[in-house]
Amino acid sequence: MIKKQTLLMVGVLYLLTACSGRSDEAGHETGKELNRQFLTQVKTVEATESAHETEMTLTGKVVSDPDKTVSYTPLVSGVVERTYFSLGDKVKKGKR
Repeated sequence: MIKKQTLLMVGVLYLLTACSGRSDEAGHETGKELNRQFLTQVKTVEATESAHETEMTLTGKVVSDPDKTVSYTPLVSGVVERTYFSLGDKVKKGKR
């Protein structure tokens, strides 16, 4: 029983790996064709200063960088009326 299951698993794995190679080659050729089509439509020019010629409206999402975000939890509850430092200031322990 175990030998049959092992053979079945080996067969399935063989079929999966054999099928995946063909799709990669076809996808690779399609990617080359898309790249050629894209390059025929792209115009490159030297960067110069000029007046604004066209307007583009783009959509996006603004997200803060988690590596540069600091969460702060006060030790007491209340409303902060004044701080002695601004965003980006370097502060040391005990500094006012």
